[in-house]
Amino acid sequence: HTVMQCKTDGTGSPPLQLDIRESGLQVNLAVTGAYTIIPMASLGDTNHQLEIRVLFSSSAGQVEVWLNGSSVLSITGATLYAGLQSYFKQGQYGNQASNIVYWLGALRGTSRASVLPGNR
Repeated sequence: HTVMQCKTDGTGSPPLQLDIRESGLQVNLAVTGAYTIIPMASLGDTNHQLEIRVLFSSSAGQVEVWLNGSSVLSITGATLYAGLQSYFKQGQYGNQASNIVYWLGALRGTSRASVLPGNR
């Protein structure tokens, strides 16, 4: 199930997305691969605070992820396809109607501190 994408114009897979797969919650960066940040055994009936910082670039992009306040991922690679625009898309996309994901929303800020609780 895909729960968040940084989708680009046109068709095809996005350069960056957040998926729930057999191994757990994954950050998928099309150029470098998938990175499991929460194992499946830790996903059920648990709230998680997830922060994602993205520097969009078709050559030297960056993705940093914090889970419940701790850094869990820092990678570099293309986060944008050359010549295309990107936009944020959220919602559950998958083929199992019985799966439920509670998404409390997303905040956009100019810094990590600007989106943390207590600073809004």
